[in-house]
Amino acid sequence: MLFIQKTFPPQSLIDFNHRLRTATSNPVYTETPQSLSVNAAVFQELKRFLENEQKGLCCYCMQRVTADNSIVEHFLSQSMFPEYQTDYYNLYLACCYSLGKAKENQHCDVRKSDELIVKLMSFRRANGKLCQDLFQYSENDGSILPSEYISEDLKQVIKEVSLAIEALNLNAVELKGARRKFIENTKPTIEKADKSKLQSMKTDYETKHNQKFAGVVLYLINERLKKLT
Repeated sequence: MLFIQKTFPPQSLIDFNHRLRTATSNPVYTETPQSLSVNAAVFQELKRFLENEQKGLCCYCMQRVTADNSIVEHFLSQSMFPEYQTDYYNLYLACCYSLGKAKENQHCDVRKSDELIVKLMSFRRANGKLCQDLFQYSENDGSILPSEYISEDLKQVIKEVSLAIEALNLNAVELKGARRKFIENTKPTIEKADKSKLQSMKTDYETKHNQKFAGVVLYLINERLKKLT
């Protein structure tokens, strides 16, 4: 999972919410908008904004997504928090690759459903620590785990990290396998890079990446940098 810097909503969504304030019906926000729902044009523009904001990665598993092969994740679910269903700062883009699969193979928003978790993708500390610093990855099997390098004052956060990993099923078999293969293919390049190259790669992945599992790359880079210091 990576830190996501929310920006400003598209003007079409701002206008839509303005109209809703004078409407008598409750807003409806679904994948098949109708009547007072967000219309198709507004909906697609929203998804393009989210895709750009998240650099084309699922807000949870960091697999590649586009506006055309993703779903809009209402972090606070529509059923429990209808007042936030058209709030841009509650909306993210998530993968839908596990739709229709058995529950044990579902992950991300498909698995999370209405469950409440901490919004880790917004985690930022004054000392520069971001969401991605809360996770580590096993090179053996591709598992995602809470970071073991966390400070004492963040112990409670790590508990929430564990709960989020479970709720989102980020260690689903297919996800673990994909991350393990990715690590196998990526690690040799990182191992060969010198410190200067690694710092450059780290900056690129933190600011302008669009490669799947970018958070995994950052973890591998940081681990390699520790060995070089």
